[in-house]
Amino acid sequence: MSDVKLRDSPRFKAEIPVRCTALGAEPSHQNLLGGKTKWVSAAGVSLLLYEALPVGTPVSIQFYEEEPRRGCVIWFDKGMQAPAATTVPHIVAFDQPVDSTLVRQWVSRAESRSEARVPVQFVVNFQSTETGRGGQGTCIDLSRGGMFVATHNPAQRGADILLQFKLPDLNHTMSVLAQVMWVRREQAVVLDEDVIWTGPTPGMGVRFLAVNPVEDALINTLIDRLSGEAKPAQDSSQSE
Repeated sequence: MSDVKLRDSPRFKAEIPVRCTALGAEPSHQNLLGGKTKWVSAAGVSLLLYEALPVGTPVSIQFYEEEPRRGCVIWFDKGMQAPAATTVPHIVAFDQPVDSTLVRQWVSRAESRSEARVPVQFVVNFQSTETGRGGQGTCIDLSRGGMFVATHNPAQRGADILLQFKLPDLNHTMSVLAQVMWVRREQAVVLDEDVIWTGPTPGMGVRFLAVNPVEDALINTLIDRLSGEAKPAQDSSQSE
């Protein structure tokens, strides 16, 4: 696939978790990487990977549970190879064009997955990357791109914070960089020393900034499972 055809192919912005395999001459030399797409097209894809692959590297990219698509790295950002970089942008041209209908299905599926939010409960420790101050709260709402942390002492809006938590039924402690997008302060109405009304749960909505592929997959798996459990219950309640 030529670079000219890749540039001419319509692109669709979409964050899709993918499995990218750098193909070696021998199966033992193949390198499996995780990553996310920035945009997709019928001719190729832009990827964020946690390892730089040189131009000319043959790869296979698996979208969802489909058959992998073979391609070749035609560009990567050499300026993002510093140790501080969390991801390295790449552009891969497919060996064979993908049907445009399938591309739209990928994008539609990514949009519906990104909007999925599930109720869940687990402890979250957080710490400001600037001041070092932190606290503890409870995640009560989780999505693929972030969470709501219920806490009486949220960080400031716009602050970058490091989240540490364990997903339900897992012993692995995750460390995820996030940004505070909005804050909800505690509200209450008191009459004669009795609280007669309290507002919505105080806390903060945070957006994930950097999640490694393994932990991203664990979060996605939990959301898929909880979404699947909630749907039959919703369907049965509507039928009553």
